[in-house]
Amino acid sequence: MKEYEKEMLQVIDVLDKTGALKHCIIAGSWSMYFYDHIFDSFVPRAETTDLDIYLPNPKKASCLNLHGSLKDINYIEHKDCLTGKTVFMSDTVFQLNF
Repeated sequence: MKEYEKEMLQVIDVLDKTGALKHCIIAGSWSMYFYDHIFDSFVPRAETTDLDIYLPNPKKASCLNLHGSLKDINYIEHKDCLTGKTVFMSDTVFQLNF
């Protein structure tokens, strides 16, 4: 398993432990990583260092300590004031897009 796969699984673990996993959808090329584990003979074609996470209802997830938990695993929060999007960056350049 590659390092960024381990890091992605660590992020999924944080999402699960905070309760945010049930409020979000893993989108983008990393969703194919899970298809590989669900469907026989599926081979993911893309590997990126960003994980796109869609929160259909951010208010439901806002009460969770997701930001604090991601900071605990060395992610730094960056919020775009114009778009309202939040990005978390790790020191390994793995990026989470909310």
